[in-house]
Parts: sequence; structure tokens; C-alpha cells
Amino acid sequence: MIFKEAFENYRSGTATPEETEYIQQELEKNQLLSEYMEKDFEIDLESENTSSAELKKVKKTIRRRSRNLVAISVAIVIFLAVMAHYAASPLLNKLYYNPMTNEVDEFAYDVNFPFIAYTELHQAGIYYGDTLVENTGIGKYSMTLVRYDLSTGESDYLSASMDKNKLDVPVSFKRDNLSMNIFARASSPTYDLDAETKENFIMELEALPDYINVTAAVSFSEDLNMSQLIDTMGKSDLGFLWAGIRNSPEDVQRYPLCGMDLTGAGYIYEGINKEYPKFELSSTSSNADLTAADYETHFKSLVKYSMDHADFLKSLEDSDYANYYSSVLDYVESDGVKTYGVMVQGSATDILALMDNGNVSQIWPMNADVSF
Repeated sequence: MIFKEAFENYRSGTATPEETEYIQQELEKNQLLSEYMEKDFEIDLESENTSSAELKKVKKTIRRRSRNLVAISVAIVIFLAVMAHYAASPLLNKLYYNPMTNEVDEFAYDVNFPFIAYTELHQAGIYYGDTLVENTGIGKYSMTLVRYDLSTGESDYLSASMDKNKLDVPVSFKRDNLSMNIFARASSPTYDLDAETKENFIMELEALPDYINVTAAVSFSEDLNMSQLIDTMGKSDLGFLWAGIRNSPEDVQRYPLCGMDLTGAGYIYEGINKEYPKFELSSTSSNADLTAADYETHFKSLVKYSMDHADFLKSLEDSDYANYYSSVLDYVESDGVKTYGVMVQGSATDILALMDNGNVSQIWPMNADVSF
């Protein structure tokens, strides 16, 4: 019978009667040997004319040494635990992607930029503000995604997480993606509103006082290039928030729809612009000083960045984003950056005035609130 196996069974309470008897006999032997050794040790000390006082001193020294050994052992265990937390954990964290790195720009985490590009390209009038990140374990991070709705003026906070390179983003993050029918000629087939609905929308706008701030999707009957868009913007007092950009020939449906911000608002991250020119489209005076080339370069940089970081987008859905953005970039490089419609904000009177230029096919009011 193997002592170690029998002893483990004895400790766990699974020993057989034979194993139990065997272990108890061995323990009894051990106890007798211990008592004998202790008594023999004391006799040896006394036989060498060791005085009672010296004997007590030796015993005291032995006990003190035992206590010191225990204390040292405990200290070592505590030290190792502390080292594991403060030294080993950071080292292990380096094995996984850290969303708190900021190599691109010192004022923003690198993980911000894929969110910025995706939000601007596919969510009309939504600006991605920031990512709040907290390390919660080895390779684990708790994240809060902060977005800002330009039409309502409200912020949106969504919870996300990263666990050993796997990013988990809530489905609600995509709820504001541009719908297929918000603009009439965004894709094939077209989604024109019926004549009665168009007329009702016009009547509703005509009934609104000018202190009501309206956000509306305005569709063009023909695509505008960026120079034509700037000309349209310059003739209006409206705020032009976002433009839908044609991403394929009109008789082809390439989803998701995409576009770009027109305001030049938000944070300015200069670092990203070194590799992707005009990725951050900053303006010093509303959008008045932005040129057609600025808008064209900006859109292409958003698409190019997203194409280069397609793996990130797989966390949102299992789609071939690399090929999608590649095809969009090829199309705009060949046919130019053109818009089929814009999201605007302002008084109902100014929105209706867009009808005077003869290139507006429909106006779809989306939101209205009191303007101060």
C-alpha cells in the first residue's frame, strides 16, 4: 500500500477501512518517534552537564528561531503576492491589446479613432466624443462610449468591454445608422416619399414659428459635387450637419450608406492627420473656410482609415468591411465625392427656402425643439 495515496484518501475522507487502519498505525508510530526524539534530545543535553538555565535558553532560542522562520515565510508570501499584482499583472497585460494606449495623439486613446470614423461615416448627425476606459483585470477593460447628438444636443453613454482582445460593443451602438429611406436617392431602389406625404411635411413646416429649431433630411434631385454643396451652404442660414455621400453607382445598392460631418466641430486631434490628411476636419469659423478639397480629402481619409482597421469593425458585426471600404474608396476616386442629400438644422422658413434652388426633391422633418 502506498502511504501518500492512502494518506490523501484519509485526509479527504474517502479512505477504505484498510487504508484508515494503515494510516492510523503510521501516525501512532510517528507520535512515538517524536516523543522519543524529544526526550532523547533533552537527555543528551543534560548528559553533557548542561545546566537547567542553559537548557531553557537553548529551547527558547529554538522556539524564537521557529517563530522567525514562520514570520519570514509569511513575509515572503506577502511580497510575492504584491509583486504579482504590481509587477506581474502589468507584464501579463502587455500580452493583450490595451485600449488605453495613445500613440496616435497624446490627447486621445487610439481606440477612439475607429469609433470616430465609424460614427461619422454611418450615423448622420452623431458625433463620437470619447472613450472612458478602466482596467479591470489582466487583459480586461470596462469601457464607456460617449456620443453626442448634434440634432438634439444630448449626450449618449453606452457600456462596452474588452476581454483579452475581444471587444464587446452593445447592439444599440448601431441603432443610429443611416436608414435606407431617409434620403430619396441614396441607393437602388430609390425611396421617394409619396406626393401626399411630401405635401404634408411641407404644410407642417409652414405652420411652425421661426423659434422652433428643426432638423431635417433634405434630398437632392441630382447629386452635388463638393463645390456645388459649398455654394448651396453659402446661400443659406441653416446649419449643415452631415452629407450623405454616394458610395456606388445609382443603380447599385451598397450598404451601409455612408457620409460625413460638415460642421468641422468637436475635438481637434492633430496626430491622426499626419497619416490620414484631414481625418479631423477642423474649422475656425463654422464651415465657411472649408474648401471642396478639404471635404473630399476628409471623406477619403475616413474611408481609408476604416479600411486599414477593418478588424476592429468585426466587433460590430460579421461583415467584410475591408472590401466594402475598398470599393467605396475606388468609386469616389473614380467618380468624385458627391452628395445626394444633407441633414440640416434651423428654422422651418430657412429649410423651406432650400426648395427655391430647384434641386430639392423632398424634405423629411426629423426633429424639432424650441430654439433659444
